[in-house]
Amino acid sequence: MSDEENKENKAAKAVGELKEGCNSLLSVLLKNKLVLIALCVIVVLLFLVGIGIGSCSSKSSKGTKAKAAVSVEEEENLEGLTEEEIAARQAQAAQDAADKAASEANASVEAGFYSIISGQKIEKAAAENTPASNPIYDFRYKVCDMTAGLAAEYVGTSATVVFPKEIEGVPVVEVSMTQQRGDTADKTIIIPEGVKIIGKFQNIAITSIDIPTTLKVIRNKAFYGAKIKGDFVVHSSVMLGTGLFERAEIQRIVWPFGSVPSETFKDAVGLTNVTLSEAVKIIGRSAFEVSVNWNGTAASVKGAGALESVTFPQAISEMGRRAFRGNMKLATVAGLDSCKKFVNDGNIEVGDDTGNTSSTSDESTVYTGEQFAYCSALPVATENKIRSIGYFGTFSWHKDQAPQRQ
Repeated sequence: MSDEENKENKAAKAVGELKEGCNSLLSVLLKNKLVLIALCVIVVLLFLVGIGIGSCSSKSSKGTKAKAAVSVEEEENLEGLTEEEIAARQAQAAQDAADKAASEANASVEAGFYSIISGQKIEKAAAENTPASNPIYDFRYKVCDMTAGLAAEYVGTSATVVFPKEIEGVPVVEVSMTQQRGDTADKTIIIPEGVKIIGKFQNIAITSIDIPTTLKVIRNKAFYGAKIKGDFVVHSSVMLGTGLFERAEIQRIVWPFGSVPSETFKDAVGLTNVTLSEAVKIIGRSAFEVSVNWNGTAASVKGAGALESVTFPQAISEMGRRAFRGNMKLATVAGLDSCKKFVNDGNIEVGDDTGNTSSTSDESTVYTGEQFAYCSALPVATENKIRSIGYFGTFSWHKDQAPQRQ
């Protein structure tokens, strides 16, 4: 028998043995149905697990790439968020950083009570005895939304307003007042120790206000439209909201703290003279802005735009956009020798009800924030000086420079 025939015989024998083995295995499986079902289940599970691993691996890879990209641009994982949500997170991050910057600026001021009218540090101790409060029926009250205790609002017409320390055995922690129709009388306001928050005293004529040593926060627009006829003394640690004296009637101020919150004196009525102490480092957005009419020729709020002179500290860290815009009578700008940033990005927004903020802009960026737009009384020499320290915004036309109609 030849070698080829031997190979063929061996191959045929091997095939026969394989068939017999398969038949035997099939016979066993058919006799044991449970074993067959188990094997089928195992095969299916292995298949599904294989698909799942591949999918997870793909998602993990994509997620890692997304996180890596975000970490470079935003330094946080924004995957899956809408543009509005991303913008909100970025705004909150800017706000947090700004709060920190303003806190640091204010921390440079020696702790104590200061007058914003004279700028002087005032010795003030906690009042030992507070006069009896006005009748409880002159107040309405509710649970405070910021801290434990009650918020009390005066709704009466007395010339002297004394807030209660407690109502129904619960401490009063926030006070406010609503002007009653026809009541234009000057008010003396006494706020007892224990009060932590001042709410709205809008459009009230205030000859005197006694602020307690326990005060922590003054809310946004607290004295909007008020008439400040006496001194105003507040502790350096108090967190000030935005628009504190917007449209308020106040003649002069000496600002003693490290930052001026945004819109603090926007459209202030009768404000002729502003002195910013050497402690001031940050001037917030629209802090002293005057709203102008449609063609930019006059103030749109009656009595606003009276500011004639501003005395600056020698160095300002940041000046927010539109800080002095619209002050058409402003003719004297003294002491401003340098300003690190004229901000235009809006991040110098000061405030919510928990305090001040400032800009978080990159120091290498140049902004044009229209801080002195419409200040048409500024001498050319003063404008050139402001320009020389880094201001790239606009100035108003002077009469002899205005373009003539053809």
